[in-house]
Amino acid sequence: MIKKIREIFKELSLTQQLFGIVFLFIIIFVSFFFLFLSWNIDGFVRNQMYGIIKRTQANIIYNYRLSIDDNALYGANDPNIVHIIYFSDKEPLSSSSAIQLSDTLRLELMTNAWGQNERTKDYISYSDSQRMLYTITYIDNQTRIVTLISNNYRDEFKTTLLNSVVNILVIVVSLLFILLMIWVAYLIHPLNQIRAYIERIRKGEHAELKVDRRDEIGEVAGALVAMQEEIERSERLKEEMLHNISHDLKTPIATIKSYSESIKDGIYPYETLEKSVDVIIEHADRLEKKVQSLLLLNRLGYLASEGVDLGEINMTDIVKKAILSVKVIRPEIQMETYLDPVIYIG
Repeated sequence: MIKKIREIFKELSLTQQLFGIVFLFIIIFVSFFFLFLSWNIDGFVRNQMYGIIKRTQANIIYNYRLSIDDNALYGANDPNIVHIIYFSDKEPLSSSSAIQLSDTLRLELMTNAWGQNERTKDYISYSDSQRMLYTITYIDNQTRIVTLISNNYRDEFKTTLLNSVVNILVIVVSLLFILLMIWVAYLIHPLNQIRAYIERIRKGEHAELKVDRRDEIGEVAGALVAMQEEIERSERLKEEMLHNISHDLKTPIATIKSYSESIKDGIYPYETLEKSVDVIIEHADRLEKKVQSLLLLNRLGYLASEGVDLGEINMTDIVKKAILSVKVIRPEIQMETYLDPVIYIG
C-alpha cells in the first residue's frame, strides 16, 4: 500500500505534490480541531451556564438582603432562567418568568435545597425529558435559592459559540491557505525558470538565469550558471585550439604537397632531389609530432573523464636515467646537474 502511494506520488509534478500536502494538512488540521472542539464544547458551555447562574444569583441575593419588593427582586430577569427561593416558614417564591416545571423536578429541587450542606453547589437534572442545569445557593438558615437554566438557552449559546468558532476557523484556514499558496508559487517560480534555462541550453540557444535567492534553490541556480560559463569557456578554448591546430597543420601539408608536385615535375626546390626530399621528411616529422600531440591530449582528456588514477612520476629520476643513457653513447661529454625534486601527475 505504501509502495503504491509512493509510486503515485512520484507521478505527480512538484506543484501537485505541494498542493496535495497543503490540502492534506488543512484536512488534518480542521478534523483535529473539530474533534477537539466536540470533546470540549459541552464542558465549556456547561461551565459558562453555571457562571451565568451564579452571577444572576448574586444579584438576586443582594436585592433580597436589601429587602427589595418581590416584584423588583429579580430585576430584568431572562425568561430562560428560573429562580426559586425556598423558605422554611412559607411557600417558595418563584420568578415571574418561571417556565413550567414538572412535579418530579420541583420535588428534586426542594429535596436538594434543604439537604445540601455546601454553601453553593451545581447540579444536572435528568428528571424531565431534557436535562437542565441548576445551582443551589445558601442564603441563610431559613432561605435557599435555586436557579435553573433552560435547554433552549444552553442550545442557543452553544450554537452561537460554534458559529463564531467556525467563522474564525474559516478565516484562519483561508488566510493559511492563501499564505501557503503564495509560498508554493514563490517556490515553484524559480524552479520553472531553471527548467526553462536548461531547456534553452539543451537546444543551443542563448539563455540567462537570474534567481535572486539565498537558499538551496539559489545555490542550484548559481551552480548551473557557473557550469554553463565553464562550458562556454571550454568551448571557446576548444575552438581556439582547433583553429591553431588547423593553422599549424596547414603549413606542413601545403609544403609537402607543393614540394611533392615539384619533384614529380622534375623540379627540385632545394637544388637536389635529396635535399628536397629531406625538407619533405622534415615537414612530415613536424606533422607527425602535431598528430602525436593531439592523440596525447585526447588520451589525457579521456583518462581525466574516466577518473583513472594517473599516479605520480618523479621527474628527477627520469632526468638522471636520460643523462646516464647519454653518457654511455657520448662518454666524452661531462654533465653537471642541479635538480630540485619535481613530481609530475600523469
